[in-house]
Amino acid sequence: MSAPETTPTVMAIFGQREEIPGDDALLALARERLLDAGLGAEFYPGSTAHLQSLLNYRPGEAVCTAHLPRSLNILEEEDRRQITEYASLAAGQLSGFIIHDRPAFTHEPSATQAALESMNKTLADIPEAPRLFVENSGQLAFAETEELAQMILPMNNIGICLDISHLAIQFCHTRLSELGITTDARSLLADREQLIEIMPHIQRVTAEARAESLALIGRVVRREQPIHFHIHDGHPLSTLSLYGVNDHLSFLQQICLPFEWEGRRIVSGCYSVDGLRQFAETVAAAAPLERCSFMLEIHPQPGRLPLGEHANLFAHWQDLRNAEQAKAWHNTLIQNATILRSFLSSVA
Repeated sequence: MSAPETTPTVMAIFGQREEIPGDDALLALARERLLDAGLGAEFYPGSTAHLQSLLNYRPGEAVCTAHLPRSLNILEEEDRRQITEYASLAAGQLSGFIIHDRPAFTHEPSATQAALESMNKTLADIPEAPRLFVENSGQLAFAETEELAQMILPMNNIGICLDISHLAIQFCHTRLSELGITTDARSLLADREQLIEIMPHIQRVTAEARAESLALIGRVVRREQPIHFHIHDGHPLSTLSLYGVNDHLSFLQQICLPFEWEGRRIVSGCYSVDGLRQFAETVAAAAPLERCSFMLEIHPQPGRLPLGEHANLFAHWQDLRNAEQAKAWHNTLIQNATILRSFLSSVA
């Protein structure tokens, strides 16, 4: 008898965004969209009370996670206590939590290992506790992310969260700085003539970033530990984020240029759709997909879609523009998730 097919665990970012203000009707819309698409959710709570309220919008029985507040530092005892409170609240309801790495991990490896081991033991004492994933948020050097994964390897209740675009953008920034090129996208785009001159370097570095990031991902995934991925694209010339970063883009997003480059006035992201396919192939070649989970962390961009069948959720709204932008954002998430799922299915 053949083994039953397993469906890769794919989720999408879930929550109210600064870019799209509104009330809880936006959460209800997100729940319906993800439920229809068969996607899980990654919540972004600001407190345990906030997480409790967000769990009411869980999309059915789909696997879900939560990205804990970025201020939480696992090196601090009080912050570990707060992480424990989140774990106790969500035990049996969420599969994982995500926290950020810290620059001090590099300078205080013994303290880092002790803090992680302490958290690992605490989680072991909570029945059905979510696994704690530590994300590469750009605080560590490119190679140090791999070292962190190695440190975590023996811990049964802690895993690594690899943000694939953070890896690529970090690599780009390091290489461009070594070449004496600013990493400030607005400054680059403001000087058209200089940008034309250095564009070959930028595109070469971008291609290297994809290759080096995929190689690192393959090495980390080959270790026998659960792994969570944050999935989005980016480019050193992107100024599309409200938060001043070069990433959190769709894999279909094009970056506009103030001149023609190789016959077009646009370039694709570090990965683009072809790089997303290579990512799926890299992961599938290194580990069983059931050991991995994938979360589309794409931020909203301008654009609107009619609410259609979801209009009833906003009957109390007079201005529907934010609701329509939210629906367009959900469409982008679902479109990218569909592409990722097709690649994962083809290589499983």
